[in-house]
Amino acid sequence: MIKKILVLFVWIIVLFSSQIGFAQLRGINYQAVAIDENGVEVVGVDNTGQPIHNKAITVRFSILSGGTGGALLYQEIHTTNTDQYGLFSLVIGDGVFVSGQFQHLDSLPWSTADQFLKVEIDIKNDANYKLMSNQQFMAVPYAFYALNGGKNGVTGATGSTGATGSNGVNGINGANGTTGATGSVGDTGSTGETGSTGDVGSTGDTGSTGDTGSTGFSGNTGATGVGYTASTGDTGAT
Repeated sequence: MIKKILVLFVWIIVLFSSQIGFAQLRGINYQAVAIDENGVEVVGVDNTGQPIHNKAITVRFSILSGGTGGALLYQEIHTTNTDQYGLFSLVIGDGVFVSGQFQHLDSLPWSTADQFLKVEIDIKNDANYKLMSNQQFMAVPYAFYALNGGKNGVTGATGSTGATGSNGVNGINGANGTTGATGSVGDTGSTGETGSTGDVGSTGDTGSTGDTGSTGFSGNTGATGVGYTASTGDTGAT
């Protein structure tokens, strides 16, 4: 009978750090109990949920972006042993890197705060992994972001334009700036060469003399005017 595996999630995700800041940041603590989902069959009794104790297992951690089926950012595997209670403890970041867009945890874009941790376990060590969980990281692992001094994340979408605020009070007029120095006068350009005189055009032909017009008719002699002889005036005194 093929045994199914169940991981009892009594695990705490915390970050290793030194006593002074994050200088010795290693990774993320992960602790869980491997449980045989079918249990051990006993005559007359079915004991379910028995721990898989003192067993060599392989655990694969995958960090995904944006959701349970998101792009693979980081993946590593661990070979470990469960104790007498089925408990195993690991540090995500100390395993063997397998694949992903980033090879180190501190390089992941933690500022986006949308990473998911996918946990798979292989109790036969034959690369036949069974999915144990796929959950979103909470706030604690984002201390990796603080370690790097808060690198800028991906720029988010532009938000909608807010309502126009009321006009502020007009500020006082600033002082007039000093007048800049007058620029130097540029050199006078050289006079261009005088163009050559064009050729004189030829004189046109003289037109022919027109015909002399005919003599007009003599007018009629006018009537003789009537004249009046004036009377002689008185002789003046000497």
